[in-house]
Amino acid sequence: RQLAVSAPDALRTFPEFLSEAGYRTAAVTENGWISGHFGFSRGFDLYRSDLRGDLERTSAAALAELEATAEHGPWFLFVHTYTPHQPYHAPEAFRLKWADRGHVGFAWPAARVPIGDYYRFRAPFFPPAPSDVKAYRDLYDGQVLWADTLVGRLVDFLEQKGLLEQTVIVVTSDHGEEIFERGQFDHGDTLYEEVTHVPLLIRGPAPLPAGRRVAQRVSLVDLAATILDLAAVERPLGHSRSLRPLWRSEVEPNAPRPAFAEAIDLDGRRLEAVWFGEHKLIRRGEGPEAKIELYDLGSDPGEIHDLARQRPGQVRKLLALLDEHLERAAALRDVLGSSSQQLDEETIRRLESLGYGH
Repeated sequence: RQLAVSAPDALRTFPEFLSEAGYRTAAVTENGWISGHFGFSRGFDLYRSDLRGDLERTSAAALAELEATAEHGPWFLFVHTYTPHQPYHAPEAFRLKWADRGHVGFAWPAARVPIGDYYRFRAPFFPPAPSDVKAYRDLYDGQVLWADTLVGRLVDFLEQKGLLEQTVIVVTSDHGEEIFERGQFDHGDTLYEEVTHVPLLIRGPAPLPAGRRVAQRVSLVDLAATILDLAAVERPLGHSRSLRPLWRSEVEPNAPRPAFAEAIDLDGRRLEAVWFGEHKLIRRGEGPEAKIELYDLGSDPGEIHDLARQRPGQVRKLLALLDEHLERAAALRDVLGSSSQQLDEETIRRLESLGYGH
C-alpha cells in the first residue's frame, strides 16, 4: 500500500532531452500517480505537484508559469488536471449546463459509500433509472466543458502575448469513461473503446497542417517522439515514433501498426489489449483461465459481438503480437532495473480519495 514502483534511474524522460537542448521545462499537475515520487519530475526545472489542487488552482498556476517564462527562450509546459473525474464536482455554471437542478443524486452516491467500495458497484446490482444515466452523462459533459475553459485560458494568454502562432499545443487524456454502456460506470475495470479511445488534438505552426483529421489509430506512447520532433530535438530510436508522417499523409492505411494497453482490473487480474488493423483483442487474467475477447472495430465499433470463437486464427495472431510486446517490455525492465519508493501519507490519501487505493 505504501510502496510503489517508480521509473528506473536508467530511464531517460523526454523532458530531459528538452532540458538538455536548452528548453525551460515546467509541470503543473494534480496527479499523485505522476508525482516526483515515481520519477516523473526528472528533466523539469519546475515540477509543481498540488495533490489538493483543482482545475481553478491548476489553471492559475499554469498561467503564472507562462507569465514568468513564455517570453524568455524556448519552453515546454506540461499541465495536468483530474477534471473530468469522479465524483464530477464542478462550479454550478458547468454542473447545471445540461444537468437538471432537481436531480438530487444517485442510488449509490459517493457521499454515502466509502470511496473505493463504490468503485466495485455495478449496475446489475444497482440498476440505474434512465434519469440517473442521463444525469451522469450531463454531469460528465459539464466537467468536460469546465476542463475546456482551462485550455481556452492558456490559448487566450498565448494569443495576447503574440506567442500562439509559434507554440505547439497538445490536448489529450489518459482514459475515457464508461457511462453504463455495458452496465458499468467510471473507469479502471475494462479496456473497451469508451475507456481507451481518447481525443488527441495537436495545433501549431507549420509543418502542422490546419484542419487535418487523421483516422488512423495511434498510441499515446508516440507523443514523446512527436513533441521532440516538433521541437527539433534529437531523440533516441525506441518504441515511441513521431506522428509527423501521418499529417504529411505518408503512411498507407493498409500498413497498420499494433497498439497496446494494460491495466489491473478491480479484482487484481491483469487486463491487456492489442489493436491491429480493424481488429482488437482483450485478455483478462492469465493462463488457461484467461478470458479472451475479439472484436472487428470496422463493422462493430461498439464492441457488441465477440468474435473470439468464430475467428481463432485472428485470435492466435493478436495473442502472438501481445505476448511479444509483453516479453519486450519485460526484457527492457530487466535491463533498466526498477526501484520502489515510500509514498507519503498525503499522496496515499489523495490516491485513495480518487478510488485508486483499494
